[in-house]
Amino acid sequence: MIFTTDSAAQAGNNGYTAGSQMIGVDFAFALYGGQTALTATNLVATLFGANIFTGNAGSDDNANYGQLQDASSSGIVPNTSQAAPLFLNLFVWEGNVFTSYAAALAGGDYTGTTGAWQNNSGGGLTLAVPMNAMLIYGSR
Repeated sequence: MIFTTDSAAQAGNNGYTAGSQMIGVDFAFALYGGQTALTATNLVATLFGANIFTGNAGSDDNANYGQLQDASSSGIVPNTSQAAPLFLNLFVWEGNVFTSYAAALAGGDYTGTTGAWQNNSGGGLTLAVPMNAMLIYGSR
C-alpha cells in the first residue's frame, strides 16, 4: 500500500474512506531489482505520464486507492534465477509531470521509496510472490 503525507492527494480527501492516507491521485513509479540489496539497481519497470493507469473514468486513482498497476504482469530482473530470492526497490512520485524519480525529487514533488526488500521470483512452475504490505510515505 502506498500512503502520502500530501493531504490534497490522500484518498480520504478524494472520495474514499474519510481519514484514509492512502494515495488517491495518479502517481508514477520506477521498480529496480537485483541479486542483493546493494545490486537492486537494474530497472525492471517504470510507469509515468500518459502511461499511468487511471481507474474509474478520470477519478485519478491509479487502479485502486493506494495501489499501483502496470499493464505488464512480469519483468525480468537481470542476474537473478527463476524461483529464487531477489531484491526489489520501488521509487514513487506523485502526479504525471516528471519522468523520473530524480526529476521529481529535484522539482520538489512528493516522493518516496521503499528501500530494497527481498521477494521471491517466479519462473517455470513457480509463480512470483505478489509484492505486499509496502509502505511509502511521501515527503516534500
